[in-house]
Amino acid sequence: MNRDQKHCHRENTLLWRKKPSGCFRAPLGLRPWFVGILFLVIQNVGCLSLNIDSARKVAHVVSFTSSNTVGTRTVKRKTKLGPLKRLIEKPPAPSERTQQTLRQYVLDKKYASDPDEAIRKLREYSALKQSLEMVHAIAELAFLEGDWAMRLGRADRASTMYATALVSSHQFLFDANLDVDRNAYDPQFRSISDIYNRSLEHLLRRMIKKDELAPGNLVSIEALDQTLQFQIVNQSRWQYEEIERFEITNDYTTQGLKNVYKTYGLGVPLIGIRKSQDAAARMEGHYPPDLTMAFTAFLECGGKYEAGENAKMSLVLFDPLRQNTVQLGERVVPLESDITTPMAFQMNDPLLSTNVMATFALLNADFAKEFQGIYMLEPYDPNKIPVVMVHGLWSSPVTWLQMFND
Repeated sequence: MNRDQKHCHRENTLLWRKKPSGCFRAPLGLRPWFVGILFLVIQNVGCLSLNIDSARKVAHVVSFTSSNTVGTRTVKRKTKLGPLKRLIEKPPAPSERTQQTLRQYVLDKKYASDPDEAIRKLREYSALKQSLEMVHAIAELAFLEGDWAMRLGRADRASTMYATALVSSHQFLFDANLDVDRNAYDPQFRSISDIYNRSLEHLLRRMIKKDELAPGNLVSIEALDQTLQFQIVNQSRWQYEEIERFEITNDYTTQGLKNVYKTYGLGVPLIGIRKSQDAAARMEGHYPPDLTMAFTAFLECGGKYEAGENAKMSLVLFDPLRQNTVQLGERVVPLESDITTPMAFQMNDPLLSTNVMATFALLNADFAKEFQGIYMLEPYDPNKIPVVMVHGLWSSPVTWLQMFND
């Protein structure tokens, strides 16, 4: 081979290996999905059977062998402590400022021996003379006790302490009597926002487990010295009968997407999974199965912070694509939201997250008759202009995913 032939061979090799521009990724080389197709062809030698069941089998094979699939992974949480670790590990220590508050009221030793009594005492002192330092100390101590109870496998106690932390953090953030002292530049302000969000998240996780998180429900949860009553209100575009179940967004992390779009504030982002309706309904055929939608759960409290007083609250479910703030009196509160993870959650179906469906449809156009059509990803709104995304040859809706996310 002379020099010109070598140069030409090298250029052709580079062109063959280079990824084409745009969303579509050419199936060059022995990509994992291609192995799956070969598996199918070998399995059906002489009579290639291209149906949805075969496609699903191949898609599962491809999803295990490919690193390019889009979807979510479950976040690993701290496990419960075993008998040996319970003897070794100690409860988490409060922050230095909270320890100082305990010392000021001579409750540091009491907290070490009886944390519940120490928190009750602080609440009694706070009722006599409110201060942000004391309210923050109550919220932090209750939250730490809730976390420790979860590690010990004491779910009921954890729920009680998280509810106590939630009321105190709400008081820190919204009690009108503390408006003059509140300082958004104090690190405690960010700390109390985290305690509010994480306490509410733990309570929501418990409600989901008990199948209580449904619009219209009235849920009661015991705090340390009062009862919280949640009226669940749906203010999203989705009707409550359309929702199958909820998942906590923070329980998952995305994979395969370049960007994750979040806003930061108060509330807990949720994944809502749509319930399939009557197949004969006029619009049902235009919703993909197991459609996911983004929600944000936000707690509105009636202001009953005193011990012994039942706190009536509203747990409001917002649509972050429509609303990312909430008005409380004269204050505009930004909502925490995540609109990417719910979309990625739906892509956990290997048929959606791989190119198997596109390949089957390319090999046999009749294969696509079962699912071809136009699908909506949110309720119809007559005031909005529809945008229809049409993919090309050997492609699928996942082609538009990065752009749709952006």
